[in-house]
Amino acid sequence: MNGQDQIRLVSGMCWAVFLSLIYQDWSNGWNYGDCTWLWLMMKGAVTVISVILGILTLHMSVIPACRFTPARILVIQYLFDNFMTAVGIYFSRLHEDQTRNCKTSQEKFLMTLLSQRAETAYGKDNNFGSLRSVAAFREHHPVTSYPHFASYMDRIAKGEENVVIPGMPLRMSLTSGTTGERKLVLQSKKRVMLFIFKFVPIGQRILRSYFIPNFSPLLKTCYLYTHTTPSHTSGGCVLGPTTMLNLPDILYRLQYSTPPAGMRLTNEQQAVYVHLLFALRDEDIQALFAIFASTLYYAFKTLEESWPHLVTDVRGGRISDHIGLADDVKATLEKELLPDPRRADELEREFQKGFDNIVGRIWPRMNSLWGVTSGSMTVYADILRAKYTKGLPIVSMIYNSTEGLLGVLHGKGERTEYITFPGDIFYEFIPIEESQGDQPTTLLAEEVSEGALYEIVVTTMDGLYRYRMGDVVKVTGFYNTAPIIEYQYRVADVLDVSGEQTPETLIKEALHILATQRRMLLVDYTTQGCSLGAEDDSLKTGGSKGYYTVIAEFDELQHRVETEDVNLKQLLPEMTVELDAILRCLDSRFDNLRADGSISPLDLVLVGQNAFGDLRSFIADQSHVSTMQIKVPKVLRNCKFYELLKERKLT
Repeated sequence: MNGQDQIRLVSGMCWAVFLSLIYQDWSNGWNYGDCTWLWLMMKGAVTVISVILGILTLHMSVIPACRFTPARILVIQYLFDNFMTAVGIYFSRLHEDQTRNCKTSQEKFLMTLLSQRAETAYGKDNNFGSLRSVAAFREHHPVTSYPHFASYMDRIAKGEENVVIPGMPLRMSLTSGTTGERKLVLQSKKRVMLFIFKFVPIGQRILRSYFIPNFSPLLKTCYLYTHTTPSHTSGGCVLGPTTMLNLPDILYRLQYSTPPAGMRLTNEQQAVYVHLLFALRDEDIQALFAIFASTLYYAFKTLEESWPHLVTDVRGGRISDHIGLADDVKATLEKELLPDPRRADELEREFQKGFDNIVGRIWPRMNSLWGVTSGSMTVYADILRAKYTKGLPIVSMIYNSTEGLLGVLHGKGERTEYITFPGDIFYEFIPIEESQGDQPTTLLAEEVSEGALYEIVVTTMDGLYRYRMGDVVKVTGFYNTAPIIEYQYRVADVLDVSGEQTPETLIKEALHILATQRRMLLVDYTTQGCSLGAEDDSLKTGGSKGYYTVIAEFDELQHRVETEDVNLKQLLPEMTVELDAILRCLDSRFDNLRADGSISPLDLVLVGQNAFGDLRSFIADQSHVSTMQIKVPKVLRNCKFYELLKERKLT
């Protein structure tokens, strides 16, 4: 008897008690003359309790539930979900009010923040106690970047309290450094609580409204999570990424298909395999979740390569030795992995058909996948849609960063537009044409224009003040009076070999057009601006000026080259010429500089299968961060990254 069957039994008992009490009263002609008040109160309480429990257990017994979840966990899961739903309703209404009065909400947040931070070391250094208005704050406090805060972060790392926030942070997060210098950023307890009890419930309401109409609180989500073992700074402060989970076992069991021991695996290959294994055995998984779309893609590549092992493990209730799990972890996980030959046979039949639309075929209840699909992740989202998830939306629910959570998804569909949070972060916007200056003019949230590009500047609850994140966003409209923003690119992610300032997004667009014309699927790419004075000129095509190197990986191209289905010596020059021509059509500045010889023809370098996966792992190893944090840089400035990719060049 599984957990839901036990709940059905309890439901039947509750209704049996209720009906027996009603029948007894009916048999006695509803005569209570001989009953004491105490007896009547006790009988009434039993009746009410049996009705309430009967209704709740009846509902739990008819909605879809995971057949592997024990009854007690199903009950807690049900109650917890209802609690979070109520919290979501409250905070959604609060957010609605704050967006209606964006200017007032921004002023209230900032002035409250300055008052609370006035007695910190940073607040005293910057006279927060004397600032009485938004205008005064902007006049007296400079626009900043990380070096402005570095010495303060070092003091916190050494154990000093009350530096930029009251007391000590919950943890310090070290960024990966893939899009710039590595930074230490604070994560306060307040931010974590807001994320759990405000941002997540609001996001869940949006998901259920638009993407999961048949949501069941008793089904599970597969979270493709790789744990990071926290370390400590010299002063004892916890050091770990913002994505790091450190939850009690019960919370893992309420939400995720993977048992707690699997949620603590620190090796990405082992973690992904275990997540897939426990997700595959449950045909009723209703969502697949990762921080970035790239993680979703690499998980499906693992599934494509390792499905025979996974099917064998589902059939036998054992975990294959080839992934190298520690014996104690393996034993713990296998206790929860019962043999399931029926499900294994079903999976094997579907995998043998191929992997087009594999999600819909093996998880029929799944309505959507979740993961960041904006910016550099668009290429992964595109290949997921084209191959593995046809017809299913990939939802990018939040605009989040190490520095703070900037917005929540606006509307339905596979959009990447986000409503700002005027009550929880103070926003300023630098018009993109003015972003080159050290102290550029900023606009407030109510002053931006729809359709314009801005570099975003934030003041956060975690001790960053007028901080330039380096993200360029487009204001696509307004929700009530709050801006709706869409991430575009990093300020530093431009190619400039002759003063042209070409955003890498144009390279991405050109590659997509090329891939469509060639009927290929782009996996990932990066770029590099080169000059003829560079130390390594092995990839140069000639000419007297600078040029672009574009490094790209296409799905299954290596296999086609190795089986001689494709002649690379013929294909590469053709694709290089086509890509150069496409980029010239997309960008008039580039076209003009190519026409007058200021920029030489670009180079296209094709790399083999999983080259960018290897780069992600290499960056994680070098930076000592989780692969969950890694975003492949789109403009290469690290020679080691370039050399690694060049070693995987198709020949």
